[in-house]
Amino acid sequence: MPERPFWPTTFLSDQRGGVSVMLVLMLIPMIAVLGMAMEGSGWFLGKRGLQNAADSAAIAASLNHCRATDPCHTTDRTFDYEAQAVAASFGFANGVSNTTVAAVTVACPADSTKTCYSVTITKLVPIGLVGIMGYNGDATISGRPALTIAANAIASSQLVPNTYCLLALASGGTNVQGIRSNGGNNIDLTGCKVATNGKATCNGHNLKAAEVDAGGSSSNCAADPPTGVDKTGQPHLNDPYAALASSIPSDACGTAKANFTPPAAGNTLATSLTLTATPKVYCGNVTVPAGGTAVK
Repeated sequence: MPERPFWPTTFLSDQRGGVSVMLVLMLIPMIAVLGMAMEGSGWFLGKRGLQNAADSAAIAASLNHCRATDPCHTTDRTFDYEAQAVAASFGFANGVSNTTVAAVTVACPADSTKTCYSVTITKLVPIGLVGIMGYNGDATISGRPALTIAANAIASSQLVPNTYCLLALASGGTNVQGIRSNGGNNIDLTGCKVATNGKATCNGHNLKAAEVDAGGSSSNCAADPPTGVDKTGQPHLNDPYAALASSIPSDACGTAKANFTPPAAGNTLATSLTLTATPKVYCGNVTVPAGGTAVK
């Protein structure tokens, strides 16, 4: 069969290969959409990983709430070191692979009078197929477009509850002598924990205590090792009964207090102290002599 001659009208009416042309035209937006889906899911999963690491790091920082200026400070015992170590265990090491881990103290959101520990983890991720759509992120890595993803977590400090047989608050600070024992050969606090925000010093004999927690120095107060342990530079302890202060009645007498002495036996001329069903406040000392009448 002879080949048909080529005419422009024949070419324009030929529908063979039309799908290929449409596919080529759609290829670029399809790649862009696919890239956005892949990179978007990668950013989401990356942020979730950052959040998990930040949550754990904040909790670790709050449990080891020791600043570089505190007596408990050592090379590897500060809240920021603890936070960075935990973040590194999740694969987010500070200063590695465009990652930054920052731990700071902040006022607690629920109670601004208390200190909380905030950890922020930031990571730069390179822009890939999304760049085809013209998105260049908000940062650069070696001159190439990148996106910043970050996560933040805040945790409050919670001390592990302790039951102390003896607690000296020593509100004056770690250099104040909170506990001192001189001699004390009959003191026996076996099995007990003792604590002070100041210093604990025992001379001559220890307290036979299982543990002595001191905000300052602790010297020879715990039982002999391995039964007892002296701990120095411990976190500050708050007054466990502070919440009960509002229940303490006010001093109705103030500074004006007078002594009261009831009459002796048989003395009807002296004033006697009478207690009735109506509450009364008697200021000063009340002395009841032998044979005297104090209540009528």
